[in-house]
Amino acid sequence: MKAKNILFGLLSLLLMIPACKEEYSNPEFAPDEIYIYYYGSGERPNWKEYNVTVGESLTIHLQVSPKDATYKWVLNDTEVGSELQYTYEAVEERSDRLYFIATRNQYSDTAVFKINANLPGETSLLNQWQSFEIENQTGEFIAEFDMVASMDSIDAVTGFLKGISTGFGDLSCIVRFTKDGRLDARNGGSYEYDADIPYSAGQNMHVRMEINVGTNTYDVYVTPEGGSEIQLADDYGFRRSNIALDHWAIIYGDWQPVNVGSHRISNMTITTISQNEAPIIAPIPNYTVTGGGVLEVEVQATDPLGEGIAFEVEGLPRFATFNDNGDGTGTFVFKPYGDCGGCDDGDYNIILSAVNRLHTTTDTFMVSVASIYQIIASINDAHIYDKPRLVDPNQVELVAGKMDPTWLPDYEGVSSLCMVLPFEVPEIPAGMKIINAELKLQVTASTSWDSNTNYDLYGISARDADSVLPSDFFTGVYDTDTNADVTALQAAMINGAEPVGEHTYGATGLEAFINDQIQNGATGKYVFLRINPDRLDQPTWSTLKIQSANGDNNNPDYVKPTLVLYLGQADN
Repeated sequence: MKAKNILFGLLSLLLMIPACKEEYSNPEFAPDEIYIYYYGSGERPNWKEYNVTVGESLTIHLQVSPKDATYKWVLNDTEVGSELQYTYEAVEERSDRLYFIATRNQYSDTAVFKINANLPGETSLLNQWQSFEIENQTGEFIAEFDMVASMDSIDAVTGFLKGISTGFGDLSCIVRFTKDGRLDARNGGSYEYDADIPYSAGQNMHVRMEINVGTNTYDVYVTPEGGSEIQLADDYGFRRSNIALDHWAIIYGDWQPVNVGSHRISNMTITTISQNEAPIIAPIPNYTVTGGGVLEVEVQATDPLGEGIAFEVEGLPRFATFNDNGDGTGTFVFKPYGDCGGCDDGDYNIILSAVNRLHTTTDTFMVSVASIYQIIASINDAHIYDKPRLVDPNQVELVAGKMDPTWLPDYEGVSSLCMVLPFEVPEIPAGMKIINAELKLQVTASTSWDSNTNYDLYGISARDADSVLPSDFFTGVYDTDTNADVTALQAAMINGAEPVGEHTYGATGLEAFINDQIQNGATGKYVFLRINPDRLDQPTWSTLKIQSANGDNNNPDYVKPTLVLYLGQADN
């Protein structure tokens, strides 16, 4: 009995729950409320403008809330339909006003449409941008089209741009119908014209625009209906700089709220002349420069369309600079240090990039910093006396002059002596030559009882071995040696009273002699430099001694005979 009462109570409770729930429903429309929307979108249509090509049709489908309304379509002053959908047939070029009127409880809402029935082409809309895609243009191209104004004085533009237009500032090159009845074009920051070309309503104007995207410039030519071609714009600058153009756009009205006259564009053709490509860098050879020298390298790049080029450089060493001249040329200057023990020696890969607004071209060239060559004489250097006979080449000192025979290791009477120094000919880097040469010597003794005695320098042609020959001997007046392999280099290079110590002698003809030997294939062979007194009739003794290529244990800091070669650019 108790269980039966509980079940009955639950059932009673469940039956009571719906009675406590509130009822919900959509709010009621007021008697004067009525709304018009595009079918399926909810957008309210009013003062919408449409362009329809003659021979085609336009269907407008609407919806009305609430549904207990009546509606009609009125074209100009004629009722043409009573459904939510209406199809406009464009049979001739004209403009019409189409009204959709919805009525409920004697209250009405109206949507107004302007429909332009146009001949083939595109007609501008009042303060509404229309953009049309073309093939992407990065170089030179020609755009040709016909344009017609609907009224005598309108404000309507046709322009080319990159992307979809949202404002006049998006356009790069523009042709305009002006309100004062003529045509003009945009030149950078303002509208200009090179020829006064008037227009009138319905008059066809054929336009040819020659556009260079690479240089951001363009020309405009206009052929008025029934007339000859006239140049409206010559080399005008883009309003908006761009690396490419891929749309054209139209609009009219200049944001005036009333109909100030549209224009129609037809027969648009795009002819691509060239597309912009990567810059071309003129070939750059590899270079060598010596420490302490200066190397200037001129570089040049060209753009296929004549567009401006900027240079970028990577890998520039600390001793180099680069200047972009701003005209497609640039200048490198390399100044490696010459007094830092070869601190800048080595090979440097320089990466040069030429950049236009679309492409980048790179080229790499090498600058080698070569050491100042310092070549120590061979230990087979020697002094020679006039019997003729070679003295042991392993001696520590070399001797030139006139000596008491008792001073010689092997007495054979009065002797005149000279020194002969073998030097191995180095391999000079391609594109380089020796521009200066010096001879560095350690004078260990200099004694002259005759102040008129000096010492001349000669060069002896290259041989495979560094052995000094008896035929290398000569003493006497400068440049009278009859040996065909001997070249007189400098008279009186050392005077008879030279103080002891380290000296560097810059012989006038030394670099020319070494260059000639290299050109004759002497690389890797030995040339010989001879130092000898300039006379045989010395009345008394004269002695010049220098450190040989053999070390002196008693004087380890003495410099050995050294040939110093400075390199520079070879002549082209």
